[in-house]
Amino acid sequence: DHLTHAKMLKAAADGVSIKLMADLPSERPRFGTIEAYSLEEGDQFVIKTEGSALEGLTVHAFDDVIERLLEGERVFILDGRIICRITEVLDGALRLTVEHGSGTLKSGNSLSFPDSKVHYRPVDAQDVKMLKAFEEQGTPVDWIALSMLTDAEEIATAKKILSGALKHMPLIMSKIETAEALENAEAIVKASDGVLVARGDLGQSIPYHQLPNAERKVLDIAKFYKRLSFVATHALEIFAETGVPQRAELIDLGAIKWLGADGIILCKETVWSKYPIESIALADKVINETTALNLSWVTACKETESQIIALEGADDALLERLRSKGYEPIRSVPSEWERHDMKARMLNSRQWISSALYFLSGVLENESFVEDSDRSIIFADGSIWSNIVTCYKKNPERLPELCSLLAIIAPYVDFPKKIIVLDGGFETANNRLEHDREIAFFEWLKKLGLSVSIVDASLGTDAVLRNLLDMPPTVQ
Repeated sequence: DHLTHAKMLKAAADGVSIKLMADLPSERPRFGTIEAYSLEEGDQFVIKTEGSALEGLTVHAFDDVIERLLEGERVFILDGRIICRITEVLDGALRLTVEHGSGTLKSGNSLSFPDSKVHYRPVDAQDVKMLKAFEEQGTPVDWIALSMLTDAEEIATAKKILSGALKHMPLIMSKIETAEALENAEAIVKASDGVLVARGDLGQSIPYHQLPNAERKVLDIAKFYKRLSFVATHALEIFAETGVPQRAELIDLGAIKWLGADGIILCKETVWSKYPIESIALADKVINETTALNLSWVTACKETESQIIALEGADDALLERLRSKGYEPIRSVPSEWERHDMKARMLNSRQWISSALYFLSGVLENESFVEDSDRSIIFADGSIWSNIVTCYKKNPERLPELCSLLAIIAPYVDFPKKIIVLDGGFETANNRLEHDREIAFFEWLKKLGLSVSIVDASLGTDAVLRNLLDMPPTVQ
């Protein structure tokens, strides 16, 4: 009873804003009501349409599909844990032989047909009826997930049907779970508000060894087009059954975050599970513990040698006062690059990684100056960190790529011993960056192990200068 569940969730939220997503099942065939039905390798059994008079297991929404299935094709059950072969086509029924795997079938289990050209309508009359009931009860869904998609045109069809039937048009989460959807992933992502890598069904539709790259491909496309991205199924299924997490399960959760997904959807871990609440708690703990980026190891070899303090947001007056005190501020990125809009070109380029590598390599041009200087402290104006903040402002979702790139060139870059951020007061800083986002970014860098000090620039040049020069160049 989805409507009752939705009301329970709203009540449990107790005023906290939550979003409801209805995962529309499409017309894919599912077993009807059956008692536990065990299968082993070599077993033969019959599946049939609801109107067939033959003995066998009834499959709902099977009438149109069965006409497209041929003898010799495979049928996957239980997310591919049971692989069957069609050995005989009967009147409104199929005889199957279990070739590999074993398990127990339950009511509602779905079937998939990896060798067959079977397409489903993403939205049917039953879906529309359910969504209208949600609206009438005052709990309209915020998102719908479209299942078994093959191309972007199906999304347009779904939007047309729903916009004509509903007062509140939900956002579209497109599920990538077929080989055709993977092939058309870019068009599907562009046409959607979010994308879901449905690994269970996708793993049945493509060769197993291709699944890791397929998951990354979809998440990378989603990041590029600024769409929400989620990964579902097979995250903690062994834990859900045994209460003991496999090491691979824990690392998989972290890897999903490292790849940049916005969320993880637990499926059987909370439906057919001995430990549903524990699965949620464990996944939440692992995700919160997992740091998407960690630059502390990058700077570790530099911390005892670096003479540089990165100065963010300095104006000309402060730079001149530093010179008068005998310090020589340097530009970590050549100023002529700024005149040629190199930063903007890098941020807007489709070939973002190669552009970023070229741009960041500019810091190498100052290495000789740093090595030859007899100063104990060198203030770097317009440092590499300023450029990262600017990237963060323009494209926050690309920050992991940029920081990963920094790790590659780390042996050749003299990272700052300390990053000093002038918080407000100086027009240069406020014009260059969105102030709140800049400060939030540097607070985040602190969590990664970098030494960051935020100085109140509104105190004036003299006070700021005293503050800077009183700071010992040591890592906090």
